[in-house]
Amino acid sequence: MIGAARTRRHEHRRRDAGVSLIEVLVGMTLMAMFMAMFTTGILQLYKTTNQTESIADAQSQVNTAIARLDTQVRYASAISSPGCFEKNLRACGTSDARYVEFVTKNTGDDVCTQLRVTVVATGGTLSSRTKKNAEVAGPWRELISGISAPVPAVPPFTLGVSGATDGFQTLRVQLAVASGAGDTASTKRTDIAFTAVNSIVKADRDAVCLGMRPA
Repeated sequence: MIGAARTRRHEHRRRDAGVSLIEVLVGMTLMAMFMAMFTTGILQLYKTTNQTESIADAQSQVNTAIARLDTQVRYASAISSPGCFEKNLRACGTSDARYVEFVTKNTGDDVCTQLRVTVVATGGTLSSRTKKNAEVAGPWRELISGISAPVPAVPPFTLGVSGATDGFQTLRVQLAVASGAGDTASTKRTDIAFTAVNSIVKADRDAVCLGMRPA
């Protein structure tokens, strides 16, 4: 009986001994690894969500601007030669804004619409303004923001011809629109051509909407 009592006391002491320092350290290490994996997953999910939202915002403003330009350019009777200065008497510099104009007459008035792409390091804009007949041009309205500076090989505006030699004038618009910042930054590239179905190729492109560009 004495031996059995001693055995029970010995087993009781072992049960009360708790866990060792090694076991505590192993548990803490496993918990830290789990928390690191969990935090990395949450951060990646947050980054992906922000990037998706940035792309959606850029796509939305581009789609809105394209829909508006398509309606306007479609009824243009003439499109000007894209450039930076009146009648393109000077070449564009690296910091000069790019312009193109088109005139519509389907409303009974001569309405000149001017498009402008600014060139700034922090992100340019595509804006438009209109002038009816001999009136003063209205204020600029921003259509797209966050535009990357154009390079000589990829001008924002290009005048072309649709189909055969005697086809319609076309306006090609090429833009790179940036959105977001840091790890969530993304760029949406747009390349689309609008056809002016009321135009003729032989239109005097250097006489369209004169007086709206810098001299």
